[in-house]
Amino acid sequence: MDEMRKQKEQNIEDLMVLLYEELEDSGNPINCATFNLSEDDPNLINLLGSSENIRKTVNACVTRELMKYRYLGSHGLDGLAFTEKGKGLALSVIKREELQSSAPVYNIGQITNNGPSQIGNNNIQNITNILSQLMEQADKTTASEEEKKDFKAKVNAVLSHPLINTVISAGAGIASALL
Repeated sequence: MDEMRKQKEQNIEDLMVLLYEELEDSGNPINCATFNLSEDDPNLINLLGSSENIRKTVNACVTRELMKYRYLGSHGLDGLAFTEKGKGLALSVIKREELQSSAPVYNIGQITNNGPSQIGNNNIQNITNILSQLMEQADKTTASEEEKKDFKAKVNAVLSHPLINTVISAGAGIASALL
């Protein structure tokens, strides 16, 4: 049942994106465009799998107010229009896909760990690397040596604060390693 639910949600997202792209290609605003879909449309069958899935997906979109019937008494697959909610879903799916396709993927294989680890974003290792880069960049600036020392002292003071030590669990060791 869970797999059927996932497929239904995927079909709804796919239909919203397809219709939104058609809408953009036409140049019509959502309050002026009307869709007359067909159970025999090869693009829809290819996308959703069957004429039964097309009808069920459209019904779900209407029920969720992602689409509405443009004309009084309309039912089925004719006279459909996007709602702002449907447009929002389509755009969020498009943006999510763009983010997923642009994010770098690191496949590091299987990791077995019997102690503390530092895998992922925002860990101590990343924080240390960022602060190291910050110190290196400070050294490369045209500021005077006194200004650079003052900067490093202030960073050290921040890193030495007990709350920082608690938050990043690194203690003052980070500051001394960077200076």
